[in-house]
Amino acid sequence: MMSIETLDFAGQATDLVLEVGPKAVLLRVQAELLEKHSPVFKKMFLPDQTDSITFDGSGTRHISLPEDNPALFRALFYAIHGQFANVTALFTVLNFATILQTIALASKYGMVPVFNPWMGSLVLRIRRSLQLLDSSELLSCALILRFIGDIESLFLAIYILAHFASRDEEGRMILDSIQQPWSAEQYQTPATGYLQGIPIDAGLDLIGKTESEPILTPN
Repeated sequence: MMSIETLDFAGQATDLVLEVGPKAVLLRVQAELLEKHSPVFKKMFLPDQTDSITFDGSGTRHISLPEDNPALFRALFYAIHGQFANVTALFTVLNFATILQTIALASKYGMVPVFNPWMGSLVLRIRRSLQLLDSSELLSCALILRFIGDIESLFLAIYILAHFASRDEEGRMILDSIQQPWSAEQYQTPATGYLQGIPIDAGLDLIGKTESEPILTPN
């Protein structure tokens, strides 16, 4: 009999198990921390939402999340359970595509702010890498910067991306042959859609944008 993979983030404080992914990897977590940091999970715990909750033999609650990737929860749950060194290590070694997927997952559950202590070092890593990346990696960086709202660094990424772009008959900027490492439908971030229509000198235009103005607009 095959054993079920288990990731334990809460130890003896575990009072909730998330069954994540099609193979139902078990993530042992502390419900109070999820409720504190995620409005989505908080809603799941409301009395009228109990249909999504089951109980095992010990009385521990289980919630099934078959569409999510259990590996992407690592940095997120390390952060809310106080395992800060592990978050730092992951954000240092993970590639930008995986970091984008992690932040997109955090956004799905309303938990992006838990990464605030690491955003400064992440942005610094991105800025140091921009001129060394291919177009796919640059696109991942641009979308990370869009998620976290760093407009100045986003401008730099878009400016460099423009040099990888071709133009269609209407003069719109198109990124060709981008191999998306994440599910655009799942995270509602159609990668090329955010960049189509941006002129080659878009970076210069982005300097004057305010936070209330759209930075990248899908077609």
